[in-house]
Amino acid sequence: MAFTKNVSFEFNMHELSVCAAMLRQVEDLAIAHNAHEVTIIHLQIGPLSGVDPKLLANAYNIARAGTLAATAELKVEILPVRIRCVKCGAETETTQNNLVCVRCGAWNTQLQGGDELILRNIELVVSSANQSNNSVASKSSTEPESGYQELYSSTEVK
Repeated sequence: MAFTKNVSFEFNMHELSVCAAMLRQVEDLAIAHNAHEVTIIHLQIGPLSGVDPKLLANAYNIARAGTLAATAELKVEILPVRIRCVKCGAETETTQNNLVCVRCGAWNTQLQGGDELILRNIELVVSSANQSNNSVASKSSTEPESGYQELYSSTEVK
């Protein structure tokens, strides 16, 4: 008689498949830029994206094994839900379960943001043929530091 240990993984198949798709994009970018390692992956996730950030982080720990991002830090930024009121024109942030205009109370609003799932940027370790040391390529919102080059920004995870 065999005994098995009941192991609970806190993720679901949806988040695992999202991670797999994201990691394929990250690896494609890394390969295209002759990188041998990914050090940081920065995602932006809206509450209405259909992706649970905690479950995604847990699935990422499993999905990254054996990839160029095996040791990469996953940074997740939660984006706000933003609406525009058709009646008064106000653009405001709100919660995912309350899409009513906070200014006039109208229910006729348009979603302006909060449903995103964006691969915001990545940091790569790139070996230079002309240098004996490695450099890190990154897309940053600030001025690149010495040894950094602007590489990549914003794409929706497919």
